[in-house]
Amino acid sequence: MKLFKIFLASPGDTEPERLAAEAAVDEINKSIGSRDNFRLELLKWESDTYPSVGEDGQDVINRQIGNDYQIFIGIMWKKFGSPTRRSGSGTEEEFRLAYTKYTKEGDIQIMFYFNSSPIPQDSDLIQAQKVKDFRREIEGLGAYHKTFDSTSDFEKKLRMDLVRYVKDALREENKIIELVPDAKKNNLHVIPEIKDSFKEFLNSFEAIFAHSKVDKLQLEDIYIPPDLKDLNNGKKSTISKIENLDDLTSAIDVEGIKFVFVGHDLAGKSANCKYLFQKYFELGLYPVLINGTDFGSNIRHEVIQNIINNKISEQYETSFQLSEIDITRVIIIIDDFHKSTKGKNKYWPVLMNNLEKVYSNIIITGNALMIIENLNKQDPFKNFKLYAILEFGPKFRYDLVNKWNTIGVESRFQDHNEILRKNDACISYIKSIIGKNYVPSYPFYLLSILQALESGNIQNPNYSIHGFYYEVLINECFNKAIKDRKEISLYYNYLTQFCFFLFEQGVKDVSLDEFDAFHKMYCEKHDLVYRKDVILETFDAAKLLYVNSRVYINEKYVYYFFVAKYIANEIANKREIKELVTKMCLRLFRDEYASIIMFVTHLSKDNFIISELIKIANSLLPEADVAQLQDEIKEINELVEKIPQQVLEIVNVDKQRSADLQEQEENERLEMELDEEETDYDSFSLEDDISTIDFLAKITGALKTIDILGQVAKKH
Repeated sequence: MKLFKIFLASPGDTEPERLAAEAAVDEINKSIGSRDNFRLELLKWESDTYPSVGEDGQDVINRQIGNDYQIFIGIMWKKFGSPTRRSGSGTEEEFRLAYTKYTKEGDIQIMFYFNSSPIPQDSDLIQAQKVKDFRREIEGLGAYHKTFDSTSDFEKKLRMDLVRYVKDALREENKIIELVPDAKKNNLHVIPEIKDSFKEFLNSFEAIFAHSKVDKLQLEDIYIPPDLKDLNNGKKSTISKIENLDDLTSAIDVEGIKFVFVGHDLAGKSANCKYLFQKYFELGLYPVLINGTDFGSNIRHEVIQNIINNKISEQYETSFQLSEIDITRVIIIIDDFHKSTKGKNKYWPVLMNNLEKVYSNIIITGNALMIIENLNKQDPFKNFKLYAILEFGPKFRYDLVNKWNTIGVESRFQDHNEILRKNDACISYIKSIIGKNYVPSYPFYLLSILQALESGNIQNPNYSIHGFYYEVLINECFNKAIKDRKEISLYYNYLTQFCFFLFEQGVKDVSLDEFDAFHKMYCEKHDLVYRKDVILETFDAAKLLYVNSRVYINEKYVYYFFVAKYIANEIANKREIKELVTKMCLRLFRDEYASIIMFVTHLSKDNFIISELIKIANSLLPEADVAQLQDEIKEINELVEKIPQQVLEIVNVDKQRSADLQEQEENERLEMELDEEETDYDSFSLEDDISTIDFLAKITGALKTIDILGQVAKKH
């Protein structure tokens, strides 16, 4: 087993990072080290020296630690350290000894890390300046260093850097053994390495996103592990648990890892699989990534093994036979499992049984219906823990925006306050666009909005900026499914008519026979000849319609957008459309009507809509007096005897923002739970008498009317 000794040097204000370095080394040894036959040994003055006498304390440390180490790690933040008889500080002296060894022998790796966190106001500025001067000095010596903004960021970067260095060193050693004729080949240890072509795939997007600061956007640039909802409550408890993908998959159970992650078609399932592949590889396992479509009708044991062996050859530089390694360290990751066995779920139990006979570690992703479709059959996932991929809440949305706004810019050149302002502006846009769950808060949609926001290219002058963003999201869907761009207008018009048809019928989905009747009616009306199956396949591929035994709209914003688009197209020409708008404006207490009217204001600048909203707003709650906020709050003011003094404390902006985002996260989840509960107004139709509604409905309608008018005022 190859031994690499590491010396850790840093001043006294880096204790969290020193502990993190120890944890990183320990984790590498337990995971990759045991697989790749090496061990790291961390040398620190705290644990590898004993009391003695020398020129000074640093001289004692130097003599006892010695220079028999291959890696030097230095860390600094705001403190340079106490001077010694030979250098400005102990850390500086340790660096110079390592650098001297490098210039004379060249067999040492020097890694230096600087904390880029804001320096507290009560810090010793002279010490901080010495750190800056030292940083410039080692740059002049040719030292490439890295910065980090938190202890966790440091640990992550250090772990990755150590693994890369050790792998490079082991590869070089193997090359020497291969070149020496008389060398013992049994000393050659095969190190699993991911193929460059597959690494590129693991870092690629399925969707095409571009960023102005980088030539090619990589998955690692913006990926954030999502939160998951525990779906195992029925089996074990009545409490719904939320766990993060990263936390859930960090522990390796000796009895095996068996997870099923289900979610929306654009929830990022494939990105999660790519992330898990790289994570488990770094944890010392042998991940194998398979798509559900790779499993066809023949799912015998030997066929499955051939599929897995072929994937190993495709994904690893030096392919290995499963018989040559510890099979308990292999982890099978299957993406889009619902597409396996050609979508015939009756074969899934057999497929899973054959996999589980050999492999104890299996992770599966699939669509949200995958579990429901097997409720009345043999459960293929009976031995698995089930989780649903959640949408991004306020915290992850902010983290994604921050990643987007800092891509391609070195941290030392970033204006922190400017980034914060830019982040806030983006979050404000995103919040208004996703609205009340109009658009799912998944990375695909959020990145599409960010990309459109960055481009600043509003293509349709008749739309508000929000209307343009919704159109961008829909165009992204169409571009993936339609090769001939000229046909997009046909599908736009078709979906506009279909959504309004659903609205008129008062339904959210139709049977295939009902869709066939609509299709015939549409073709006759527009004198077109199009095959129904081609239309359905295109909408299904674009993720705009979901087609099973019934046909329904995938997302709320798609339904609202196209119903509103029909209204916006016809409002100037048809009196019945104006009457329809008036009826909906009077019934904004129903979410569907409020949402459609909101979208109509995004897609149309017709004055009739605004005039109608203002007229209705003026007639709201006629029996209520206007609140002047004078006499009404008199009694409250009388309770205040003394205004307390306010003390402005110095706060860490980033920590305060993190706490605020966590609170928003909790509040948003509670709101979503309330929204999922059906209200008495959801069945209220356009023909129902509004004089019968209760006071709460009146208040709800008033608030939504004012909300829509407020957003209209901001846009115009």
